[in-house]
Amino acid sequence: MCRIFGFCGDSNPQTTALLRALILTEENGNPHGTGLLVKNKNGKVSLNKKGIRGRDFLVRGYSDFLWTRKYSYALGHVRFKTKGPQCDENSHPFGYQVNEKWFWGIHNGIIGVPEEIAERYGIKEAAVDSATFFKALAKLQRQGKQTHVAIEELSSFISQKADFAFAYLTDDCLWLWRSPDRPLCIFDARTVGLGRWFASTKEMFVKAWKTAGIEKDITKCTYFDAKPYSLYYVKADGIYEVEALKTLRHFVRERPRMSSSLSDHYPMIAHDSYTGSLFGEPFSSSPDEDDEDIRIREMDNADLALEISKIETEIQALKEADAQTVVEWQFYLKKLEKEQKRRKRVKAEKKGKLYAGRNNYIKRHGRF
Repeated sequence: MCRIFGFCGDSNPQTTALLRALILTEENGNPHGTGLLVKNKNGKVSLNKKGIRGRDFLVRGYSDFLWTRKYSYALGHVRFKTKGPQCDENSHPFGYQVNEKWFWGIHNGIIGVPEEIAERYGIKEAAVDSATFFKALAKLQRQGKQTHVAIEELSSFISQKADFAFAYLTDDCLWLWRSPDRPLCIFDARTVGLGRWFASTKEMFVKAWKTAGIEKDITKCTYFDAKPYSLYYVKADGIYEVEALKTLRHFVRERPRMSSSLSDHYPMIAHDSYTGSLFGEPFSSSPDEDDEDIRIREMDNADLALEISKIETEIQALKEADAQTVVEWQFYLKKLEKEQKRRKRVKAEKKGKLYAGRNNYIKRHGRF
């Protein structure tokens, strides 16, 4: 799955080091594109995006421009392609003009209905589904709709088919929102002079902090998981407060029916959905688990079954179009199925122990 991240605050060498580390942390599982954008207080944008993995992006110097820039906003993205070929143009961020100003967006997830978006809003479908979404969003804004109104209209339109985590940078504001199917965490590092951040997961942020060699105490930072369908915004106004503007209208996606035997929820391994400072704790359940493994283990049974069904559908749709992507999706599907089998095995073992204990009790006492 793609990963997104970004920053709002007063830049310094440490924020630049952290942005670069966030690319490196998640590049292994997202090799199809890398993009970085920064914007200063005067509105000047610097952008580099390439259809290459993050490691190569860094080694070839495509992020070196960060060291010579002062910036108030930053957007970053590492891509795992699902629609559209691997190339510079199809890497995030995507930019569109609204009243002679450039607005920029990044996305993690699958839009699901790009053809319907194009037809509904009278635009040409882009090669990448994310770009189609942002193109329609910009058109609504050019027609006079406020940003939050346009976001709500489009997010509602796709909500039954799509899963998403979005970041959208307008002329004076950074907007963040997600669906239940995609993670998005918001961080407060103002206490150590490093502004506000967002990233797909807490784990990738903690790893990046360590990779960047930042000496400031991360335990003084706080974070929260963005609430699904809540629309947040933050401005580079010197305060950098993240505000929840509203809950977006949306349709509830139908989930597969689960038998009662598979409806148990498994405990979270890496973090819970509440505001707090947990950065002093281990950020992985084992040294061999990557961020994707942790996310899979955190899914409840219903979400796991839904994800398997969704990936199977994606593989069928892609089979003739992109053999390499199919191979990568199949690898991800095997991870999901392995976790599902593990849970069934654990449940069966628990049930077996329960029956064994019951039978032993009957043998000793003659009744239960």
